[in-house]
Amino acid sequence: MKILSGLAPIIRSRFIVANTVPHCRLFASGATASDSVQKLFVDKIAEYKSKAKSSPDGLVDVSPAVTKALQEEMQRIKRTYGVKDGEETKLTSKFSDEDFKVDPINMNEWK
Repeated sequence: MKILSGLAPIIRSRFIVANTVPHCRLFASGATASDSVQKLFVDKIAEYKSKAKSSPDGLVDVSPAVTKALQEEMQRIKRTYGVKDGEETKLTSKFSDEDFKVDPINMNEWK
């Protein structure tokens, strides 16, 4: 019983977070800017998003040194993992729900 009483605050906090975060996202997506600071913030995010889409590598306002460092790091990663040019998709993994099997919790074992 001591174990369950120790787990209660954790379970309660995770339940609250799990049930409130999606609702907050819904409110945030439908909200409009109520003051000038919020409007400026939203405008800057939209501006950054459009700049990132127009940039060939997705980086915004970078110096040539940063671009060179990124290319060197990507070459190092390709050499490390044996990825040839044009096979960059090997660097990213695709996961599905079937990859992760979770054992069900049997609460009778805790009694």
